[in-house]
Amino acid sequence: MTAVWAFLHEAGFLLWIGGSLAAIVVLGGLSRLDPPGLDGVTRVLVALHRWLLGPGVLITTASGLFLAFGMYRIEGVAEGGLSASGTWVLVMIVSGLLAAVVAIMAVLPDASHLARLDPAVDEGRVQRALLQRLRRRTWLMTALALLAWLGGRLG
Repeated sequence: MTAVWAFLHEAGFLLWIGGSLAAIVVLGGLSRLDPPGLDGVTRVLVALHRWLLGPGVLITTASGLFLAFGMYRIEGVAEGGLSASGTWVLVMIVSGLLAAVVAIMAVLPDASHLARLDPAVDEGRVQRALLQRLRRRTWLMTALALLAWLGGRLG
């Protein structure tokens, strides 16, 4: 059963990182777009968040918590303390949870809010501000998720 959870963890992480890197690329070209062009960017971003990033975050976090609790119980980390590899696993768990919190509390709600805005109102100023905030938060979430990936590989 652990192999199934490990597979789900890796597959979810691929969805998460793939979706967030695609969103970063799309968000990178915002400054050159006029208000009608913002509508197309919004549709692409909402689709990326709905079909890749959101499910990836949920699958990765749920399977990661299951795997972490299983590791804690089976290997007895509490009794033996942390080894060098255990420290990297702890980095993976903490940074992964922080990335999930940023995703669930900031990135996904911003994308949801973005879907409800009209770019024709205010020449898209509100939408541009939200897109810039989404870009910063997506970078933060992706950096934390990649730190979790590095900790998992080194641990």
